[in-house]
Amino acid sequence: MSSRALVALLLVALAMPVAAQPAGASPGRIPTVSRLVMVFSRLELSLDHALANNDRAAAAALLTPAFEQRDAAAPGTPVPRAQWLDAMLGQPPRDARISQMAVHDFGPLAVVSFRMEYLPSVAAAAPVPLLVTDVWQQSGSDWHLAVRYAAAADSSTPVPGAPATVPAPRTTPSGKG
Repeated sequence: MSSRALVALLLVALAMPVAAQPAGASPGRIPTVSRLVMVFSRLELSLDHALANNDRAAAAALLTPAFEQRDAAAPGTPVPRAQWLDAMLGQPPRDARISQMAVHDFGPLAVVSFRMEYLPSVAAAAPVPLLVTDVWQQSGSDWHLAVRYAAAADSSTPVPGAPATVPAPRTTPSGKG
């Protein structure tokens, strides 16, 4: 291959990523989905799918025996595993949309935070946005949810130390959110 043809091929290859960007796309950081975000997106969606389908066995299999949920409205009063399962399985069917996930790996523990919106089954109802932080515990090659912290994400109360503007949300690999 001639050097002229090689240079032309190289220029075409370098131009491809620019041409692939949508019109009006801003230059800067391109969000990438880490392996752990993919792993925990699948686990979170599996848990939600089990709950939405009233599959107690599948949901329970993703929880540690000592699982509890802590709600921002009553952080000193944990909701134990059995009570949480009963409450979640008693809900009408709904879809959950997960976005803005971050995973912090601490060896046998992973802290997973994300925004979750429960989409109501009734068209007239508004989505319920939550900020969720889950602590997953590894047992062998499996992960089990140990603790869930949940808070309303639509509060107008500013959080001390938070930036004045909120960045645009990123979606999970499922395409939801």
